Amino acid sequence: MSQGLSLHIQGVFILELLTGILFCCSVSFDGFTIGCSYGLRNFKSSFYTNVIMALVSAAFTALALFCGKLILLFVSPDVGTYLGTGFLLLLGIYTMASGFSAKEAKNCVQVSRKINFKESLFMAIAVSIDAFSAGIGYGVSGHSSMLIPLGVGFFHALFLSLGIVISRKTINNFCFSKRFLSLLSGIIIIAVGLSRLFL
Repeated sequence: MSQGLSLHIQGVFILELLTGILFCCSVSFDGFTIGCSYGLRNFKSSFYTNVIMALVSAAFTALALFCGKLILLFVSPDVGTYLGTGFLLLLGIYTMASGFSAKEAKNCVQVSRKINFKESLFMAIAVSIDAFSAGIGYGVSGHSSMLIPLGVGFFHALFLSLGIVISRKTINNFCFSKRFLSLLSGIIIIAVGLSRLFL
């Protein structure tokens, strides 16, 4: 009897763990796409960019997860989706506008830049607001593990870095104009934002 109970507890634990990992990955994957958009413009991810991304996304998720039922009394989960979409649209428009003001003709010279503090913070908020709305639903369903915000923060930073590295390695093998890359980057960010309204 005790052995059966022990196996049941282990099974529940493993199921909860897998569910948590899948949740963290699903709400963090936008970071990969955003990372790709920055890598296209030859940006490098810095240590503080990853720290900001991890802290902001973890904070948003923790707030939603542990205060989900209270937050639902004042804010609909859809509000988080709309705000996240708005932030990403603004970020995409800014990226496209910066491309039109670029003077460089081609991206053949391997000159990389680091994402500055303001861009890091704005980007972190943009991709974390949607995690906030997802966290509300996850918290209301009865999940409240402290590992979830930590996992979301970790995967956001990880996916962002992977997106930047992969796209930089790919784009550096070709020669495109700065304006084209900024336009493409902005379109990707806007597409990510708009996809939240339909998926």
